[in-house]
Parts: sequence; structure tokens; C-alpha cells
Amino acid sequence: MRSLAVTPTLVIVGVNRSGTTALAHSLLNHPHVELFKDPGKYTFESTGVADFSHFYQDPLSTTTRVRVIKQSIGQYTPELCTIPIYPVGVERPRFIRELHHLFLVREPRDIWSSWQAMTTWLQTTSDPEVRSAWAGITRDHGIPVGWGSLGMLHLAVSYFRELFEHISSISPATTYLATYDDLQDSDRAARLLHTLCERLGLDFRPEMIDWKIRFGDDPEGRMVDGFRRPLNDPQRIYIHRKIRESSGLGLLLPQPPENAHWPDTPLTRELDMAYADLLERTRSNFNLTD
Repeated sequence: MRSLAVTPTLVIVGVNRSGTTALAHSLLNHPHVELFKDPGKYTFESTGVADFSHFYQDPLSTTTRVRVIKQSIGQYTPELCTIPIYPVGVERPRFIRELHHLFLVREPRDIWSSWQAMTTWLQTTSDPEVRSAWAGITRDHGIPVGWGSLGMLHLAVSYFRELFEHISSISPATTYLATYDDLQDSDRAARLLHTLCERLGLDFRPEMIDWKIRFGDDPEGRMVDGFRRPLNDPQRIYIHRKIRESSGLGLLLPQPPENAHWPDTPLTRELDMAYADLLERTRSNFNLTD
């Protein structure tokens, strides 16, 4: 297994709608950080072949000191709910110990509310581009229009939890756990970023909280976006509508107004228990906001 192209490299992992994009964008506001946003995700969805070239690609900028790789888990197929994050092989443990890992946790019922809001929009929009794209998805995958069932959410959360347990057992010193709520509060977000910068060997910059680079901008070419669709695609505009309206972390990232039904079933109880367990773990040495 080859060595990393940039050291240190931070991998941010979260279930879709857990704040991974906002946190990654905050880090991109540091002039010495470059970002790979969901690299290989849609290649894996369409071909089944995992792509890990983002670990080995040459730096995007001469100013790069830290590489951030942001990966979100979940949506409408089992493949997207279990996307490979790390290369495999006999040297995998050594490789994992060379990385920093930040797992971002959000309450499942809030994730579900956000997924349901996206599903409702997809099912009701009259935009011809969106309707055409989803006609192909439903035909190719044999699924209804939408962002996934509770079963898919359960699969994504289970995979996220198992991955965290695995990575933290191999490299506890460089595996961190934070919550979506940490990003909601400007003081907690600042503490998180201060501590994270310290562990990555960066100086903290205020623009990481109060963004100088707004979402969607990359004036210095320090980001590779793994999405196939451009930022002005109707689906992406809707998906990222809140971060587009934000100018930084803290109070400008409100909870979703939607209140999707959260049924009392064995599946949802398992999800609530998984979240409670991970939340308790944030009070251990994995937490960046203590």
C-alpha cells in the first residue's frame, strides 16, 4: 500500500445530512487546507469499483499542508450506505494509523427528517431535469423516487458505527468523534476547530468560523468535488440550500423545520440506542470539544 501524498490527511465521515459538508467547508477556509469532497462516491455507485486515488494524488496547491477527505454515507441504495472509505490490504492498519479520522454524529430522527424533506421535494418537483434524472435512477435501480427508507438509514448508521469502532480500535490516538450539535453552536464549533487545528499542526483562522470563502466558491483550486452534477444543478441547489444561505458555523445552521414521522418500531429504537451510545462516546477522549 502506497504512502499518503499529504501528511497529515484528515478523513471526515458521517451519515448523509450530518454536517460533513459544512465542517469540510470550514476547513477549506484555511489557506493551507485542500479538500476532496465525496471522492469516488458516484463512480462506486455506477461501477461498483472503489476509487482511493484521492489518498495518493499530488497536492492541489503549493500552499497545501493538510488534505481533508470528506465522505458521506447513505441514501437510496445499499452501495451508497456502505461505501468503502479506506483501502484494503495487509498494510491497512499501518495506513489507518497514518491518518486522522473525524466521525460526525447526528440524531437519526433529524437525519430522517432531512431525508424525508428531500424525498418529498423529489416526488413533487416539476423540474424536468430532476424528473428525467430520477426516471433513469428508478429504472436502473428498481427503487422509488426518494432518498431511502428507514431500512437504508439503519444500514447507513450501522455501517457508520461499525466503521468508527473498527478505526478507533486501530488508531485511538487519531480518531475523533464530534456531533452535529457542535456545529450548531459557535463557541463549541470554535473549540472543535481550535483543537482539530492543533492536532493537524495548523494555526486556527477566524474565517473557519466566519467564512471568507462562501460555499460553492473555490478561487484557489483547492477542492475536488466528487459529485458529477454542477453546483447549479436543481437537486444540488435544494440539497445545499441551507449551507448556501450560511456564512459560517454556529447559529447560521438551523435544525431542519421539517418534522417527519418517527415511528416507534424495533428499527427506530435500535437507531436511537446507537445514537445514545455514540453520544456517550463523545464524552470520552474522542471528543474534540471537551
